[in-house]
Amino acid sequence: MTSATSKSYPAITAVILAGGSGSRLGGIDKALLQWRGRSFLELIVERIAPQVETILINSNRSAPYPDIELPVVADPWPDQRGPLAGLLAGLDAAHHDWVLFLPCDCPQPAADLAQRLWATIDSNSDIAYAGTGSDNHYLFCLIRRSLRDELRSYLELGGRAVHRWLSTQRHRRVSFDDERDAFLNINSTAELNALRHDS
Repeated sequence: MTSATSKSYPAITAVILAGGSGSRLGGIDKALLQWRGRSFLELIVERIAPQVETILINSNRSAPYPDIELPVVADPWPDQRGPLAGLLAGLDAAHHDWVLFLPCDCPQPAADLAQRLWATIDSNSDIAYAGTGSDNHYLFCLIRRSLRDELRSYLELGGRAVHRWLSTQRHRRVSFDDERDAFLNINSTAELNALRHDS
């Protein structure tokens, strides 16, 4: 894995969130969708690897990616508790104090995602997440690992909404208005066909 220690920010563990069921795509694992002859997962790993020290995949499928030699971590609970459970799995398994999360259904993440999120972190913030225009992309976020116990408590009490949990934390919203395509997510066959047609 390409080291990020020479960058102007500390070593970061990245977690690609692939724990969803892909129900709107007929149960297909979105990480394995194909674009430009490669899977979304391959494209994301290639783009994010130079930005971080370590990459993990959050998935609840059994032996999901035999061709990709990256550690896979499952949600802490067998029942589906949504993306927040994936965040907790990543925070628990991370090797570093800061953890970068991004979803598996956006095949072209920003090449400077980690750098720009980190640039807003200060002594009064524990989370930075991306936004474009009026949209918030909460799952493109950089989180201080020490929040994992607080997040676990929130989930155990029944909390599920990502934005509600983030709103209770010291956070920063980072504008990526100049890189809107980096947050184009694919949730349906029609969107996948449109992506392939436009490329």
